[in-house]
Amino acid sequence: MKNIRNFGISKEFADSKTHVSTIPMGTPDYLAPEHYTQDDQNKKLTDKSDVFSFGVVLLELITGKLAAFEKERREYIFLTIWAVPLLKQILDADYQDLDAENCKEIFDSKLPNNFEKNDMKKLIYSAASCVYKPAKLRPHMCERVKVLNGDMEPKTIWVRSDCKYLYNGSPYAPFPQAQGTSSS
Repeated sequence: MKNIRNFGISKEFADSKTHVSTIPMGTPDYLAPEHYTQDDQNKKLTDKSDVFSFGVVLLELITGKLAAFEKERREYIFLTIWAVPLLKQILDADYQDLDAENCKEIFDSKLPNNFEKNDMKKLIYSAASCVYKPAKLRPHMCERVKVLNGDMEPKTIWVRSDCKYLYNGSPYAPFPQAQGTSSS
């Protein structure tokens, strides 16, 4: 199994106050989309980039797939992109029937069929809010812990209207504009 490595943790000191770098280096599979910009300020690790990475780990637990996996021979895809249409089916529904045939593709095939559905919903909502919300809207880790412990409702960190963040290419493609609007 591939492990997360080479990133360390975010720090809360100004660069001038410590010798520790917060510029990410290492395996890109867990990097938040803001690290792919040309802006050096966005390339620094933050608590929000840690939240994103945690969300990728949750997606790995749900799906049994690696953060970047071979989709076809020598064709790799980010798990965060692959999962979008499957998560959309679950999160954009009034009622999440995790036993429905169209939901089964997202779950790790090694999971027993009788897994705890409420726990899986907590994982799905947590993963989606970590990975697909823009950095400034990602909930804090303490909220994630509350959801996963059952002390907070999953729908408080991912509401149905957040499904607008699930689109082709997300989380790496820019947020699509509504039809009839311009970028000027």
